[in-house]
Amino acid sequence: MRIKCPDCQHKATVYSRANTSDDMNSVYARCTNRQCEKFDHSFVSHVAFSHWINPKEAALQLTFEMLFDQLPHANRAELVQQLAARV
Repeated sequence: MRIKCPDCQHKATVYSRANTSDDMNSVYARCTNRQCEKFDHSFVSHVAFSHWINPKEAALQLTFEMLFDQLPHANRAELVQQLAARV
């Protein structure tokens, strides 16, 4: 993960972090861009857990959608009927 200076958007160096809760960390960083007004100033960014993802499931869904989009309309309708019969 890369932390950027909120002022100039260049790379910042992380020098510490603290767990503020089970799902959030405070990341202490310092701007490394000598041209930035905030060069060598410290700041705190919060990094939080958002949600779980299942890459395999997402990849399968995307593959299915891509294949479905390539089918002729008549075959799409037939496939939808077959899938509806299974539910």
